[in-house]
Amino acid sequence: GLLDMSSLNAVHSHMMKLLAARGGRIDAVFFCPHTVEEACDCRKPLPGMLHDIARRYGADLRQVPLVGDTLRDLLAAQAAGCEPHLVLSGRAAALGEAELAQVLAQVPSARLHADLAAFAEDLLRRFHPQALDSGPGRLGR
Repeated sequence: GLLDMSSLNAVHSHMMKLLAARGGRIDAVFFCPHTVEEACDCRKPLPGMLHDIARRYGADLRQVPLVGDTLRDLLAAQAAGCEPHLVLSGRAAALGEAELAQVLAQVPSARLHADLAAFAEDLLRRFHPQALDSGPGRLGR
């Protein structure tokens, strides 16, 4: 209920144009259009949408890191079998220490990152350490 479909499509279009201008692309955008009352399985924290994505791309969700900024994101990752990651930007930026501890206690396997850039660096460090080597285009600081 935050946006109508026209506004949502405009946001996605703008996001894709900005990314394309930097040489990137988004293959697909997935979202749940249902209200809580509709009791669908694609609304987080349920994993239905993640299962749909896995089927579409032939992905093993146990090999997929899922990053989010809410407990619902982490619970959806956990329910789908994904590796949960929490970024302390966006909505999570407002969490106090006690609230953050409560969130992490509910999903103890969650990894914590300052922001999306820190999440990306963590993934590169773990799976493609050569990408962080010094030189032109170096991601590291």
